[in-house]
Amino acid sequence: MTNQNLSPLVRSFADQPLDQKATQRHNSVSGFMKFAIGILIFFIALGLVGFVFVFIPAKGVYGAVKQLESSGAQVATYIKAQDLAGTQKQFAQIKSDLDNLDAKLKPLAWTQVLPVVGHYYKDAGHAVVAANEILAAGNITIDAIAPYADIVGLKGLATTGDGAKTAEDRINFILNTLDKIKPQLNQIGQRLTNARKEMDQIDPSGYPESVRGVKVREKLTLGISLLDQATSLVTDAKPLLESAPYILGLNSPRKYLMIFQNDAELRPTGGFMTAYALISVNKGKISTLASDDIYALDDKFTKNITAPDAILKYLPKVPYWNLRDMNLSPDFKVSMDTFYPNYKLTGSPDVDGIIAIDTQVLVDLLKITGPIGVSGIGNFSAENDKRCNCPQVFYELELFADVEGPVVWDSVSGQIIVKPKNYGERKSFIGPMMYSVLSNVMAQPKSKMGLLFQSGMELIQRKHIQFYFLDKNTQAAVES
Repeated sequence: MTNQNLSPLVRSFADQPLDQKATQRHNSVSGFMKFAIGILIFFIALGLVGFVFVFIPAKGVYGAVKQLESSGAQVATYIKAQDLAGTQKQFAQIKSDLDNLDAKLKPLAWTQVLPVVGHYYKDAGHAVVAANEILAAGNITIDAIAPYADIVGLKGLATTGDGAKTAEDRINFILNTLDKIKPQLNQIGQRLTNARKEMDQIDPSGYPESVRGVKVREKLTLGISLLDQATSLVTDAKPLLESAPYILGLNSPRKYLMIFQNDAELRPTGGFMTAYALISVNKGKISTLASDDIYALDDKFTKNITAPDAILKYLPKVPYWNLRDMNLSPDFKVSMDTFYPNYKLTGSPDVDGIIAIDTQVLVDLLKITGPIGVSGIGNFSAENDKRCNCPQVFYELELFADVEGPVVWDSVSGQIIVKPKNYGERKSFIGPMMYSVLSNVMAQPKSKMGLLFQSGMELIQRKHIQFYFLDKNTQAAVES
């Protein structure tokens, strides 16, 4: 092929001398090398920038987060040990670790203009602010409860004396100092509200479900939920604190109807209402005024109310609605809204509220106080009874409540012709039993305060103790 057959560009190159061709090839390679070296330098520079401005700060942030996690986990250990002083000291360590994390985040501030990465950086900022607010709320809480530390069984910051006071004395101390807690409770609530506002700006759905086995999204969602609950709890606690002096008779004595529910014979509110007692609460001091069998109360109830369908169906021999069967709703307030107006028809004393307890209350309290003696009746304890493989007090209570049934009178003679096995004996039992238990509880020393407080809270939470108050504000406070 001749040069005439080639394209002009190729022919022009072919016509050039060999040394000129070599020069052009050299220039092309040299240009490529310069370009490649330039690209390499750019990526090296970018890598250095990333290393200096991203990797090193990010590594520092990761280390700070791990340290913060470790410090936070230790708080649970101190709380479980009921060590208030240790918890306060650990809060100081967490504050230091939070400040360190905040400092490690600052070099990454420029990333907030970037997509995705900027979103995470802003979330980290919200989380740090929220954590500081929660920490402040924790410190205020410790300051608020320090005067009551030994009362509720917390160690390290007790200020109520040498611990020789009885439970009754300590209740009086709490009642007379509640007003001092209210301002601190407002501060705690505000801090938690601030934290919630920060966390509400974080969207868990924008995070992966898990990273290296850690369920990131689930943990974030749970944390936000717990913060919401804590904020609501503090808000709801304020009306209860305001009602506490009323409930415990600080300004004037209160009278309550205490109903004993036999949880071995189930009813919607927790058990068959087998006995009752009238108790007085005066400046935290509890005393028993009277006690009786529930059937004795029904004896005074002369109004004939046709029994609801459920009773007619399952208790066909009970055509009328008796007081003992009026706890048909699992909502204790709803049941007592029915029970109390009919209770008043018996001519019994007016009360400020109704408190229902079951056998578990006695069992749990006896585990703390130890065995007690009830004058004229016997000794009771929470120790296992081989006859039933259950707590001894539970077995004895069942003996007194055994063979539940109606009380039937002869229409001519007026004599009882049908009655439960231990009818009349519970009248002599429930009052002295309650009095003995309450007396023992109120006389417990400092070492038992924490256990009593925790046991009481658990019993309320598990509905073994239930409350109903005639005062609407008090009822609303207790419900909240």
